[in-house]
Amino acid sequence: MRRLTPWILLLLLAMALALPARAEQTGEEELDRLLEEQMEASGAGELEEAAPLAAREILDELEIGLEDWRSLLELTPRDLCKALGEIAAQRVGAPLRLLGILLGVVLLCAFVDGLKLSFGSRDLDLVFHAVAVLCVTGAVLRPVLLCVEQAAAAIEECSRFMTAFVPVFSGVVAAGG
Repeated sequence: MRRLTPWILLLLLAMALALPARAEQTGEEELDRLLEEQMEASGAGELEEAAPLAAREILDELEIGLEDWRSLLELTPRDLCKALGEIAAQRVGAPLRLLGILLGVVLLCAFVDGLKLSFGSRDLDLVFHAVAVLCVTGAVLRPVLLCVEQAAAAIEECSRFMTAFVPVFSGVVAAGG
């Protein structure tokens, strides 16, 4: 019996801990009021204004906003994939145009390189290479600068959002324990 006593106590303790807990059910209005109070207290309403413009446009397109948390629950993976596919389709055009331009420059350079053999002059070789490099640089320069500008703008917008997000998140974490 002495051997079974600790096991019986352990079994009773496990059964007591396994009892389901019942929380008081609150109504939808109470839940909405509570969430709205928490949003105001945490300052989360400012996050939507601090979000980058591109992110706000995507959220507007998907009809998601901070004022109604249920709109986030209505988002389906199909809608999200469709929105991301549209963004990818819009952005893929520029690299393909650049590829076409570079292929055109390379073909033109190959054609001119073939013509210089008919002239029989080796003096044009150095000039031809310099012109080819300038053509390729001219074709690539504008898209690369545009990409760098967009990256800098994205970093700036992200830093503004993080400046607004960190105090809100730390307040929510501190309130949550």
